[in-house]
Amino acid sequence: MQTYALYKLMFKKTDKKELFDEESNKKEVARSLEELEKLLKSDIQFGKNKRGQEYERLEHTVEAHRDHVLLLMLKNNKSKKYMEGRDERNLEYHPGCYAIFDCREGVAQLAIERIASFDNKPDKVSEILAYTLSKALRPLGLDIEIRPKMREGNFWEAVEEQTLTLKDEVSKVSFFFPKKEIGPIDAVDYMKRKVVVLQSMLAATNAAKGEFKMEADKKGSLLLDRTQRDLAEMVNLCCHNGYKIAVHFRHYGLYRFGEQVRAFDRLEDEVIDQFIYGQSCIGQQPWDLLIWLDEARTRTLNYKGVCDDGTADDDTETED
Repeated sequence: MQTYALYKLMFKKTDKKELFDEESNKKEVARSLEELEKLLKSDIQFGKNKRGQEYERLEHTVEAHRDHVLLLMLKNNKSKKYMEGRDERNLEYHPGCYAIFDCREGVAQLAIERIASFDNKPDKVSEILAYTLSKALRPLGLDIEIRPKMREGNFWEAVEEQTLTLKDEVSKVSFFFPKKEIGPIDAVDYMKRKVVVLQSMLAATNAAKGEFKMEADKKGSLLLDRTQRDLAEMVNLCCHNGYKIAVHFRHYGLYRFGEQVRAFDRLEDEVIDQFIYGQSCIGQQPWDLLIWLDEARTRTLNYKGVCDDGTADDDTETED
C-alpha cells in the first residue's frame, strides 16, 4: 500500500490571468481536460532543470488509460557509486513514481505517489508535470496549474484523520517553548506551572528556546488521544498560546499545528494492478481505481487548491 498526495488541476487561457476550475466555465474546462488527455497519450517529453546543469529529460510510460483516467509512471534519473576491484564505477538507474490523472468531466484531479524515487516529495513530481504540460499546452492557448489540496487544520482533526481514517502511525511529537516571560495563558493551573518550570530551565541554561519531545521506537507508535487529560491540556495550551507542535507520521510526513493540512490518501497496490492489467466483474464497477478516486474527491470537497505563495482558489469543490 502506498500513500498518494491529492491535487487539483486548474486551467486558464494564456491571454487571461484568472484560472477556472472544474466547477466554472464548464465548456472550457471540458475542452482543457480533453486536450490534456490527448497530450498525456502523445510522445511528450518530461524533464526538469537541474541546478547549474542543462535541462534533464525524464523517461515516462503510460501504464493504462481507461474511462478518462490515465496512469502515468514518471522515472527519475539516479546514480550510485560502487567499487569494482579498485576502480570506482557509477551505476545509473531509473526508479518510477505513479501519477494518476483524473480527466473525467467535472473532476479534474491528480494523485501523485509519495515514494523514495523522488525523495518522498510528491511536489517534486507535480512541478515537473506542471512545467512540461504548461509548455506543451500554450500553443493551444491554454495553461495549467497543479495545486495541492489543503484545508485549515484543527489539531485533533488533522491527527485523527491520519491515524484513524488513513491508518497512519505517529512516530514523534514535539512541543516547542520559547524563552519569554510568562503572561496570561489559556490553560489550567497545573499546566501553567509546568510551563514555568520549562521556561525557568531555559533561562538557567541560557537557551533561546526549548523542546519537549516524545518519540516511539522504530516498530512502535505513539497514541495521541484527546481523552488523555495531560496530553489534551498540553495541546490546548500550545494551540491557544502560540506555542508550536510538530507531529511526525510514518507515511504522511510532518504536520505542524497552524499550517494547512495536505490531502493524502492510501491506495492498495492491487487496485493499480487491476487497472493496468484489466479485470472486470459482472454486475460490479470494473475499476476499483475509479471508486478510490471518487471517494478521495468526496473526502476532500472542503479542501482548496493552494498556490506556492499560499493563496487559494476562491471556492472549495462542490459535488455535481
